[in-house]
Amino acid sequence: MTGPNTTEVTCPAIMERLRDLLVPYPLPANVEATYPLPANASLKLREGPGHDNPLVEDKVPMAQKILGVAGWGCVKVRFDGLFSYVLLAPYVRPGALTLRAWQYVVRFGHYLVLTANLPLILAGPPCGVYALDGLRVDLDSSNGNAPEGKSHGGFAMFMPGGG
Repeated sequence: MTGPNTTEVTCPAIMERLRDLLVPYPLPANVEATYPLPANASLKLREGPGHDNPLVEDKVPMAQKILGVAGWGCVKVRFDGLFSYVLLAPYVRPGALTLRAWQYVVRFGHYLVLTANLPLILAGPPCGVYALDGLRVDLDSSNGNAPEGKSHGGFAMFMPGGG
């Protein structure tokens, strides 16, 4: 979708950093990262630690690095990953990172790396079409700043004459 009023934006340096972090953690042969997370990820994450899903405290620092770099790429260019980032973030801390959450973090990172060439396309109106001036978006990027790993944050969009 290119044209005279479009710009494609990617973040190759961020994806290279993420790729480097993931080198020691290849995807298992039976896992494909063609989408960020499994369909049942939110339910599985809420199950918490157990016999077949132990806490993996030793992985917390690396999980934080991987998710931090991934999240930076998502808020800059890869909006397709924002939901997965927000879903995983509360579990990437001591006392909450389970084996399953760790596996999801690694899978999410691999998804972003494997789709690193997927651009954000900024498209303007076709030539001669009236464009809205003054679209304003305000957002709060806070994450995990509330008790129990919850987040206070959000966004608002304003358009002139929008009421």
